Amino acid sequence: KGRKVPHKPPVLVARQDIPQYPEQDWIGTKDGDTNIRVVVFRRRPDELPAELEYREFREETQEWHKAFWRQHNKKFAKEKDAFVAGKLQEGGNEKTVLSPEEMGTFYKKYLQESRTQHWAYNREWYSRNFRIVFLGSRAFLSRWLCNRGIAVKR
Repeated sequence: KGRKVPHKPPVLVARQDIPQYPEQDWIGTKDGDTNIRVVVFRRRPDELPAELEYREFREETQEWHKAFWRQHNKKFAKEKDAFVAGKLQEGGNEKTVLSPEEMGTFYKKYLQESRTQHWAYNREWYSRNFRIVFLGSRAFLSRWLCNRGIAVKR
């Protein structure tokens, strides 16, 4: 009662539908190669330097994130297809689908082989997220000070 319901960002229909200065983040559909949703971050016409740095780092992180998963998913699909084709050919059987147990051996091997890449990705992901929190806090503080008439570098 009396609580404000948070407004959800609109779903992105087409790139041309985005205003030059969106008042909120716009979330789109999943990218086919990465399974990550397209995000267009809020951009103010009177963006402060701290807000600009925050937004640009978020955009850079989003691109880095998508690049990693695009490469990972491509490698995974290629290796999975080769594994399935090899298993179906071996033994001369008439199967068209592998059992979960057979696929389990592939998944286990793939995860073991890509473990160091995932560790490196996770370390970088956490590092970037901590920096995003720091930059977001600084941007919020800059806007708060600016709204109260306290000089903020522009």
